[in-house]
Amino acid sequence: MLTFRHRGGMAIVFLSLLLSACDGILTSLSSSSETDVSSTPSVENSVNSSSITPSSVPLTSTDVDFFFSQIELPPYLTEDTPLPIVEGLEDVFSWESPDLLIENNILRYANPIYDETKTLFVTLTYEGRTYQRAFPIVMKSQLLPPALSQKASLNIQLANALSEVDIAYEYTLDASMAITYDTNGAMESIDIPSPLTIRTRGHSTRFMPKRSYRIRFDENTSLLGMKSAKNYILLANYIDHSQVRNALMHFMSQFYDSLYPIDYRFVDISFNGVYQGNYLLTERVEFHKNRLDIPFVPAATNSDSGFLVELDYPGVEFNGEGTEGVDMFRLEGRPYQMKEPNLDTPGFEPRHFNYLKSTMENVTARLKNRQDVSALIDIDNWIDYFLLQEISKNVDVGWGSVYIYKAPGEPLRHGPLWDFDISMGLGNYFDSDASGHWGWNDYFKNDFFTWMMQQPTIYARFRQRLADFEIRVLPHAIAFLTEHTATFSSIFQNNIEKWPLNVCEGGFCPMVEPLLQVSSYANHLEFIEDFLIDRVAWMKANIPS
Repeated sequence: MLTFRHRGGMAIVFLSLLLSACDGILTSLSSSSETDVSSTPSVENSVNSSSITPSSVPLTSTDVDFFFSQIELPPYLTEDTPLPIVEGLEDVFSWESPDLLIENNILRYANPIYDETKTLFVTLTYEGRTYQRAFPIVMKSQLLPPALSQKASLNIQLANALSEVDIAYEYTLDASMAITYDTNGAMESIDIPSPLTIRTRGHSTRFMPKRSYRIRFDENTSLLGMKSAKNYILLANYIDHSQVRNALMHFMSQFYDSLYPIDYRFVDISFNGVYQGNYLLTERVEFHKNRLDIPFVPAATNSDSGFLVELDYPGVEFNGEGTEGVDMFRLEGRPYQMKEPNLDTPGFEPRHFNYLKSTMENVTARLKNRQDVSALIDIDNWIDYFLLQEISKNVDVGWGSVYIYKAPGEPLRHGPLWDFDISMGLGNYFDSDASGHWGWNDYFKNDFFTWMMQQPTIYARFRQRLADFEIRVLPHAIAFLTEHTATFSSIFQNNIEKWPLNVCEGGFCPMVEPLLQVSSYANHLEFIEDFLIDRVAWMKANIPS
């Protein structure tokens, strides 16, 4: 019997085709003189398999249609998926696509902003004759909230009968993970084969009742269609009762080619079967071949080797991280810590750190003196990065979680965007409403942003990008909030029951009073929507040309 190897729900089923019939089919196929290319035929047009025998000559077009009509694809894709292989016919049977990546017969999942229908072609080639059919396949976006029935859940099993309260910042705990998730249109439950370790994370958020975590697998692992890596972050978003500010910022960054967008998923988390809440699963800010792919290249004669650095007041000043002159330096008194490479990276030498420090000092000097910096920084990248920071009025833009990276031989770039739980009108210890400058004022200002806005050409470009945001991106951001209110409400319902909307406890709770008074989850989304509309209007009126 002719059989197929398949995984991930992409199966081809032939109705009892005898292997002995294969030669007759292919011989008949080779009698055609033209390539047969058309859309997928309906199953009703296929012939009965019992009529196909070695003596069935010539094979009609209906018989050819039968061969292709047996191909069944899932309703959509949510992860990398092996394409079917016809055992015994590998040399004559192939898949290709003009707009999808296929590597070693693996169809690579690309998480689009919205669901996208792509085209796959399957081809039969025998003795110079080619027969082809086109198959539509939906690439499903996982950047939008899933339906309640498709919501992913991760159960983390802590070793040694420990529980969530035993997880700490100072050390890691051993654990394993089981997940239930939507795999190509079907819910599936699996155990992740790689062991993992877990600890809490965040400078202030780790002290809150609902804590955030960093997990690290022993082996590169793909979760929920995300690109395979060892490190992942689980953001609790305890302060942000809408649960969406971080996701919304990462969603908006998808519309900018100049920015590296962080991938994310909405997931439920349990520890040893005990529900902990809904979290935002994200990649970690780091260099990795499957993520922000900037390799460290320790060339013998060139110290420009690839770097990631963070403006990090909390880590340096409060936690004592970094050593000045070794992996940390200051610009205008502000601490910047080198994150990539670390001091243990093979090939790293002090000259690499000194090159990074001198490069950023040069940028600082030139910006302060209003000199041309186009050879040193990616100006469009810096503008887009600070534009989104300013539109969201993010309190941390001059404080921490501000990353800058550099690929060898390329200019400095800002990103990825990170840490937006205290933004978009949330925060009671600063003027968090929709009016007022932020990134270039005297309160927690970002020096780079301030100096950039003093250069007329950059300033003018910033205004252009603001107008572009209002036309091109803001409608998508509003739709993210308004068109999915019911879905967000349903997938966050258990989280709201565990962590009520009008409760904010712990040592640090910067909730603004209006949000402590609302009783409806929808009001939180309306609050963000109103803020973004008002903020863009204020910026247009108060950043003159």
